[in-house]
Amino acid sequence: MLSLLIVGSVMCRVASGEDADALDEKTLKASGIEADIKKREVRLDATVCLSKGILEYLVCLPGTFEHETIFSAKCKPSQLHLALLAIGLAPRPFVPDAGWWPKAQEDKLAGVNIAVEYEQDGKKQRRRITEFLVNRERKDGVVPDRWVFTGSAFYKDDGKTRYAADVTGVVIGLIPEGAAVIQYGENAGVPYRGDDQGLEINTDTTPAVGTEVRLIFTPREEKGKQAEQPTKGIAPDQPEGGSNRKPD
Repeated sequence: MLSLLIVGSVMCRVASGEDADALDEKTLKASGIEADIKKREVRLDATVCLSKGILEYLVCLPGTFEHETIFSAKCKPSQLHLALLAIGLAPRPFVPDAGWWPKAQEDKLAGVNIAVEYEQDGKKQRRRITEFLVNRERKDGVVPDRWVFTGSAFYKDDGKTRYAADVTGVVIGLIPEGAAVIQYGENAGVPYRGDDQGLEINTDTTPAVGTEVRLIFTPREEKGKQAEQPTKGIAPDQPEGGSNRKPD
């Protein structure tokens, strides 16, 4: 907890602009993760653990939800939380209410862009993370880039303070439950509850199981900006602002 408070106080100064010059050239590092203060970029090492199927999560810890997650990462979720603070982001805690989604999408301090870098056939690849996903609700299958830094919660257990995501193993969540460090910013539903709900893996783009990747997190600077607009039309029953599915 002491280290969390110390590092957290430094990161809050970065987010507010204080002492920025002194930290510009520094990179904060831990096992499997690093935060480049100057570039405002967090890099997280991960491995492809699933290449086909429906999803509840996007990134998890090993030994937890690999059967419904594309990537596994050994870095503690709390370290990712701190790293995102270091590059100037601020969490918007998840609330299971319909009003949370539009506000979260417009929150420029919580908005995150996520890219994936890896090698394939000897060539370096870089893709938006949404390119590995298919939206089962939309006829075109497009998944808009809407990622929100929600942060997990601290709680007391046997007299010790714990970070919930470190215990559950959820790093990036896709279903509306709020346990993750980062949450998909559109309520796409739960895939186990219908063929028109949730997200699944894009088998045309996802690398083979075992492929090592690096997930790149950067701030979504402009209010309401998406990394890239969908290239195809929106299904007739879905509004332009995204899914109107109500939280469960």
